[in-house]
Amino acid sequence: MVDNFINDTLECSFMSIGHRGACGHANENTIESFSKAIDFGCDMIEMDVKLVGSTLMVFHDVDLERIFGIDKSVSECSYAEIRNLTMQGGDKIPTLEESLDFIDGRVKVNIELKGPYTAVAVVKLIEKYVETETWDYKDFLVSSFSHTELSLVRQQSEEIQIGLLFDERHRDIIDSDVSLSIAKELNAWSVNVSGEVASEELVEVAHQHGMKVLVYTINDPEEIRTLKELGVDGIFSDFPERI
Repeated sequence: MVDNFINDTLECSFMSIGHRGACGHANENTIESFSKAIDFGCDMIEMDVKLVGSTLMVFHDVDLERIFGIDKSVSECSYAEIRNLTMQGGDKIPTLEESLDFIDGRVKVNIELKGPYTAVAVVKLIEKYVETETWDYKDFLVSSFSHTELSLVRQQSEEIQIGLLFDERHRDIIDSDVSLSIAKELNAWSVNVSGEVASEELVEVAHQHGMKVLVYTINDPEEIRTLKELGVDGIFSDFPERI
């Protein structure tokens, strides 16, 4: 009974989530950024994943312009081209496997699926890691704006936790019980929403359906305080030490 109480308490605790690591302090989605997030005591690290060839790479954008100043789509790049890129400061784009090996179960991981064909590859990799003594299914949250990709995750595994993403463009999706039916059908663990649409009503409805509410990407301390008072379950931040 005591063990169950402790587990329930831990499960309900507020989560500090490093957005792309601690990208207010280091290049986003890099080993250095993940290292800083861990140093800041995050409960979870969020990272973006794209499929390049047959390899899952940790990268957010559809092209290389913002990070590297190269006018080229990631989909046009080979694995070798991506591996040869160097960010300002010397960081490289890591693979998902390299990232998980570095984190080594020290914090939970939110893998956000970016682009098609990522779901099945991510599920296979997670299943590989949960076979070890270091990782458990509860250490992973797979999220996406794409209902299609999340449906593929759920088809492949009933155990992997899913987070359905919403933002200000999807207000109609979060205004009523009916609007949360997609998340319910997916048996989602959480709804991950932008700060613009987080509300007391949303928190109440999501909690009624057994789903957590995680809010992104919040860097202002006053806004962090306000969201905590609303009862959200976790916050993504570029500066996770502020949470």
